[in-house]
Amino acid sequence: MLFKEINRIYTEKIKEYFNAGYTINAGTMSGSEGEIAAIDLTRENDSTLIIRIYMEEFYCYGEMPYLRGIRIVTGSVTDPIDANLDKRMSNTIWNNRLKAIDEVRFYKIGEDKVGGKTWYGTFEEAKAAQEKAFDRFKIDSAIGDGKHTFPISSHKIILPLIKKQKGFKSARLSDVDEVYGETIYNPLNGKTSKRYYARVRNMKLRLR
Repeated sequence: MLFKEINRIYTEKIKEYFNAGYTINAGTMSGSEGEIAAIDLTRENDSTLIIRIYMEEFYCYGEMPYLRGIRIVTGSVTDPIDANLDKRMSNTIWNNRLKAIDEVRFYKIGEDKVGGKTWYGTFEEAKAAQEKAFDRFKIDSAIGDGKHTFPISSHKIILPLIKKQKGFKSARLSDVDEVYGETIYNPLNGKTSKRYYARVRNMKLRLR
């Protein structure tokens, strides 16, 4: 699914509370903890009950597999905050203090690097997509380590970049042992990037 479908699910979740008689509690909605969106709801006949429904990105760093995505969380406020009051400093709601009611997760399974679209799915779909990415990485590693050595004729072109490095202002063409590029794979987002290096006087320099 695309993000617009997550928007629709988020809207439907809020509509459930509107249909149950809840109204917006605007006085507690001015702050932000970096979430994508958040809405606070209350009931007119209960000034102690506030429900927050928020959407945010999540990351599973330190776990296997390394997954990320968007989640929609519904929780009730446990701090002593009265509803239907105008904005006050004491009206701050902290997401990590909510009593969980419901949570729905949408895991990133792929993206269009050109069009900028991201696709989301279940945990199982995201895990399978990442395993496929790892398999491609293993195949690439079996073929080679992602290193591409440039011909000696390139050393003359690269020499001015080497001279800009600290301590190598006096470097000569004969000091350049090797110039090469490496393909770096990031398993967290499935992207690859290029980095370029020169080995000069047996020292590795990153070219920028």
